[in-house]
Amino acid sequence: MKTGLPLSMVLITLIAFAGKLSAEAPASDSNFPFRLYQELAKEQPKRNLLISPLSVSTALSMTYSGSAGATKKALASTLDLADPSDASVSADAKKMMDSLQNPGGGTKLEIANGLFGDKTVQFKQTFLASSKQNFYAGLKTLDFSSPASTNDINSWVSEKTHGKIPSILEQINPNAVLYLINAIYFKGSWEHKFEKGETRPQDFVTASGDKRKVQMMNMDRSDFQYLENEQFQSVNLKYADKRLSLYVFLPKQGTTLSAFDASFTQKNWDAWKSQFRKSEGHLGLPRFKIEDKLELVKPLTALGLGIAFDSKRAEFPNMANVNLFITRVIHKTFMEVNEEGTEAAAVTGIEMAPTSAAMNPKPPFKMIVDRPFFVLLHDKQTGKILFAGHVTQP
Repeated sequence: MKTGLPLSMVLITLIAFAGKLSAEAPASDSNFPFRLYQELAKEQPKRNLLISPLSVSTALSMTYSGSAGATKKALASTLDLADPSDASVSADAKKMMDSLQNPGGGTKLEIANGLFGDKTVQFKQTFLASSKQNFYAGLKTLDFSSPASTNDINSWVSEKTHGKIPSILEQINPNAVLYLINAIYFKGSWEHKFEKGETRPQDFVTASGDKRKVQMMNMDRSDFQYLENEQFQSVNLKYADKRLSLYVFLPKQGTTLSAFDASFTQKNWDAWKSQFRKSEGHLGLPRFKIEDKLELVKPLTALGLGIAFDSKRAEFPNMANVNLFITRVIHKTFMEVNEEGTEAAAVTGIEMAPTSAAMNPKPPFKMIVDRPFFVLLHDKQTGKILFAGHVTQP
């Protein structure tokens, strides 16, 4: 993983960008972003961490109409759905996507969803229709046994993130039959840009206590949106669209980042947003670029979604002619902040495979090499055969 500055607090800014968009926004309606962030932050307190709760929740929501029974209940609980009916979840997803796309003011905010299915599986029309209508996710049928399919999926990811996340898969899992993928791309200019001439080298103390030089952007203004309490200082930096903004939280000396992370709850966030006030001051903010890759099965299991990853208990009967379970949840993110503004991207890929009960495995074979046989030694990378022959007398 490539790392920029050790600023785990960037996570908070992405949650602000991906969910509730400004200080004037209504109270948060889901605990999921906060619970997911805290679950990940406590495991890696000293390394860069970046997630997009919106991307993860959207990808998981795409599986919702295909789920049933205890799996559907676990999804509803994990995502903290106010109304767990299929119609409400689908309507909320469509409303969210329609609202966030093209916010104006020169800001680009693009959300794309895609389904990539193996040609050997028949997917149910009701699931496909719901995905297309509510998530704008059409199904692309591929031959998952062909390496070209990995390239097809990665090309889609790269296109939807404007090349900031060039791939999501190294290769397709031999057991996989479906990938549900969400991609988000954001590019926004500040309402008040930093002057490049005011950027200069400055020491930055990392989470490990080491000092390193960073390029510190500087700005003086009389109308910052600012909040300070015993725990932290914070500014709300708006983009030119005046709808989206970047929140930056700086824990006070003597307050650890881990302690701040633990306080980052829905209740506190809703309270903090209403407390920002117009203030005069000076801001020094490092330029930074951060990239992250996370596997989310473990943290999502900790949040109560373990049944969806259990091949013996998962219930997704409304997706295909075979029952499926989730084998991986892959999450990649990118963010760069400089004097002009912010560019960010996120991709969440959900990999699904048939449950063991639906796979009808072949009985074990029996091979006894008790007669003349042939051998071949092959190099996969070059395609060259290094040795070939037959053995008649071992």
